[in-house]
Amino acid sequence: MAIEPAKSWQYFTELVRVMDVDTDFLTRALIGNINLKGGNSKVSSSPIEYIEYEYETLPLTAAPMRGFHDDHVPVSSATQRVKKVVNVYSIPLEDDVDLKEAFDAVPAPATDTQASLARLNAITKKRIADKQAFMKGMIARRIEIMLGQILYDGKISYNDGVFTLTHDFELDSEMFYTVNTTWDNANAEPMKDLVAARKLFSKKTGVAPDLILVGEDVADALLFNPDITSKLNILNADFGSIKPKFDDRNQSMYLMTIRGVGEIYTYFGAYDSSGSKVNYLDKDRVYMVNTRFFRLVYGGIYSTLLNGVKALDFFSYVDEKPNHKGYRVFLESKPMPYVAHPRAVLSMKVLS
Repeated sequence: MAIEPAKSWQYFTELVRVMDVDTDFLTRALIGNINLKGGNSKVSSSPIEYIEYEYETLPLTAAPMRGFHDDHVPVSSATQRVKKVVNVYSIPLEDDVDLKEAFDAVPAPATDTQASLARLNAITKKRIADKQAFMKGMIARRIEIMLGQILYDGKISYNDGVFTLTHDFELDSEMFYTVNTTWDNANAEPMKDLVAARKLFSKKTGVAPDLILVGEDVADALLFNPDITSKLNILNADFGSIKPKFDDRNQSMYLMTIRGVGEIYTYFGAYDSSGSKVNYLDKDRVYMVNTRFFRLVYGGIYSTLLNGVKALDFFSYVDEKPNHKGYRVFLESKPMPYVAHPRAVLSMKVLS
């Protein structure tokens, strides 16, 4: 199965772009379709290694007044509009496909040698696609981790012992707090805390949260807390309703609707880290979000196969191994999520 990389990167890249991933709940909820060609205005590209965007530290400023004949007042100074910079990082991956893998999967030919040869080539192509799918899944999980970190404390951090990065989006610190009485105490009042958080979010942003998530342990505290269940039963329907419903495809569950707060969901998706499962969302928090302020940018990909720099969400190609006994499969992407509003997230710790 001869593969000419310079003529086939388009094929392998498009193959990756249409592959499904196992975990992307936060990505879809906060960003939407993340393909550059997906028609999503929240997704863009940068040919250089950083992006610059406007960030209003006082977005709810009222208009200033002057005399009848005075000059115009610059809005940027009244709202304290500033330029923010986010660096874009790379996720460069590669894997091997040995031709021996195909031979091991095909029984010895009996009478139809040509059919066996065709089978060998088909298995090799399938092995390449499997490697690409696995690597794309890794990229999708890294995006989920970064989005979960933003919801947790408004920052992104990474350290694998080889490469380290940190970025603080400088979100409003008053939107990240712990309730006075955590919900694992007998005298806790979850309903009161939720209404207060919803009110704070609205006062701070001027808009309602369009996504309310709770961590896995918080979901249990809500479903079995008398302060909630006594108010949301059938005799007190005006407070809302409890109707848990799993969505296993997205590793999420709709929990309930509370009037004055909104629909509440939990996301229990997890990834592998050092031999253990780690949740994308902190289990002890409630998150209120306005998703229209979330963005995703892809850094430009540069390669001789592209004759320079090209705006791509994914870049994949296949090359022969030096010993010609197989192929090296490459996949690169440079996704970086960011937040374009200082109060896009309220993150409330409710369990100790």
